[in-house]
Amino acid sequence: MNMVSSELLLGLAQNIGLFAVVAVVFLQIRSRAAGWPAPLANALLGLMFGGVAVLGMADPVQVAPGLFIDARNVIVGLAGPFGGPLAGVGAAAVSGAFRVWMGGPGAVAGVTSLTGAGLIGVLVAAAARRSGRFGNRHLAVLALLVTVMAPFSFLLLPPDMARRLMDTALVPLSLGNFFGTLALGTFLRKEQERLDLQIALTESQRRFAATVANLPGGVYQRVLGAAGRLRFPYCSPGFFQVMGLPPTERVTLEALNRILHPEDRPRVYASIHASAETLDPWNLEYRIVRSDGEIRWISASSRAVRRDNGDIVWDGIVTDVTEAKRNEQALIQARLEAEAASRAKAEFLATMSHEMRTPLNGILGFARLLLDEDLTPRQNHHARLVRDAGRSLLTVIEDVLDFSRIEAGRLVLTDTPSAIRDLIANCAAVLLVRPRLVRILLAEDLAMNRELIVAMLLGAGHRVDAVADGRQAVDAVQRGVYNLVLMDVHMPEMDGHAATRAIRGLPSPVGSIPILAMSASALPDEVQRCHDAGMNGHIAKPVDRAAMLDAIDHAVGKVQQYGTATAVPVAAMGMGALPDTVAEPIPLRQPLDLAMLRQLSDDLGEDACARLAAAFLDELPRRMSRLRAGGVAFVLAGGMAVEAQALIAPSASLGLVRLASACRALCAALRAGRRDEAAGLAGSVVDAAEEGARALREALPGDRAEALFKSLAKDIVRTP
Repeated sequence: MNMVSSELLLGLAQNIGLFAVVAVVFLQIRSRAAGWPAPLANALLGLMFGGVAVLGMADPVQVAPGLFIDARNVIVGLAGPFGGPLAGVGAAAVSGAFRVWMGGPGAVAGVTSLTGAGLIGVLVAAAARRSGRFGNRHLAVLALLVTVMAPFSFLLLPPDMARRLMDTALVPLSLGNFFGTLALGTFLRKEQERLDLQIALTESQRRFAATVANLPGGVYQRVLGAAGRLRFPYCSPGFFQVMGLPPTERVTLEALNRILHPEDRPRVYASIHASAETLDPWNLEYRIVRSDGEIRWISASSRAVRRDNGDIVWDGIVTDVTEAKRNEQALIQARLEAEAASRAKAEFLATMSHEMRTPLNGILGFARLLLDEDLTPRQNHHARLVRDAGRSLLTVIEDVLDFSRIEAGRLVLTDTPSAIRDLIANCAAVLLVRPRLVRILLAEDLAMNRELIVAMLLGAGHRVDAVADGRQAVDAVQRGVYNLVLMDVHMPEMDGHAATRAIRGLPSPVGSIPILAMSASALPDEVQRCHDAGMNGHIAKPVDRAAMLDAIDHAVGKVQQYGTATAVPVAAMGMGALPDTVAEPIPLRQPLDLAMLRQLSDDLGEDACARLAAAFLDELPRRMSRLRAGGVAFVLAGGMAVEAQALIAPSASLGLVRLASACRALCAALRAGRRDEAAGLAGSVVDAAEEGARALREALPGDRAEALFKSLAKDIVRTP
């Protein structure tokens, strides 16, 4: 019995050695195989557990020849829970193969015992995985099953050997298996938990480093010790990049003193101590000076916590906000410049208001004085228009100043009584005047007609540009901004129809500008051709000033109502219903209508009227010479029709009604193809021209006509 006890003690010492070997090898395999595929790692663990079992069997406690005991069941049983099913099977296979190789009467019993221990370990491990983890309860069950299973393998021994083994080794073997499994299992479980925590910590550190690397700045931990020493236990790579420090340099108080801007250094340290006393978050923007002399703005934000030992810890982040600071300064500068510009604008408006009010007061004052005079109804009307326009301009000036006061925040509202009826009446009066203040393009090839129509439009308060043919009109509307085009139908280079179609082909808003046709022919076919070309209205020559101004007001007003000129109904533009037939004009005997001449003088003024008459009388002989000399070729080429057409509008405007009527008759005959009548009608035109010229010269004051003939007529005629 003493000999057996000594042998068992020696076996226990060997088991303890095996436990240490298992622990060391297990930890090495687990730590190195963390990233390996699971089957490979489990197979290595199975070889490790099986190898340790083989070491135990190499120097066992021998009970009889071929019969011995050792700790192999403990090691093989633990292979499944700590290495997985593959490890459990591998450990049982390796150790079982070695036991078969050793032979002896107990080989079958030994292999059976190893197989049972491996199977028990795999089953207990499977149960532990279902519950979530391998705990003390599972380890106790494993120890108990391995202990109970071992004696059953004795039944495979010869009876005498089984009895001897039961008498001498049952109790020590059972105690060894049970407590050995508990001791080795507990040690391995603790080490496995420690290793799992280490792996989790490593993975957490990796994720933290990856997160910090993607932050737009740097992360740091700053500690102020109880003794007042400031240190930085952790600084991310981004911290060194933002602060301009070498990555290998240790962050110390001296290093910070070296890079902090001298003007910001006291403020930084004062804010750190204030945060340490109150534990308020530390948020600050300050400047640093990098090694190359560049000044950068830094924004720091951190949270203060006091530890049990009295240390104050700030965990925070720093970012480079230099560009944001520059943008901020740029915005401030822009705001200052905008405020200066606003002040300059206000001062300019105040100055302009004063400069404009001074002459405006004179205009309004003299308009009031004129209205007190004994004026003709027409003069009284004009004086009232001057007064109302001046009042409108004064209102505009006041409105501009009010907008300036609104922008400056200095607008003061004053409660004053007002007469609603008077206000409505004034608005209506203003609306009657303002629609005529538009910009007009006039396309007219005859200089006399241009002079006449321009004078009418300027007298009504319009702004006018004039061109000599349709091609120039198409170019002009693309360069300038016009509210309306007055388009003569018959022009060289490009006539009014072709020019209108070209303008309508342009993109909006140019392509939708209102176009009013001007033609000496008011026949339905001619009016319809104008409409088909895209014109919005028709003004017959000779041009009646009031009718033309009404048509312009109507066209501009309809465009504002409908949005585009092409959407305005033709009837709404003053074209109206077209008559079915128009009688051909009949030559009149009266050479000059003095009432029409006086009306033109009232509309344009005496000087402008005399200028037009002088230009007409200067040009008339040359046109008559071409009519007299014109033969068949001249008629066929359309020259005679052009000459007659050109004389209709100016002669009718000057009151030369017989000449205008004769020209219409000649044009009508030529359009109808009655060329045999052209010679006789041309003679009527020449006769009417001579009579009309004499009558016109007699009607004009002698001194005025003589002066205008010499100084103005040629300039007007030669105007392109």
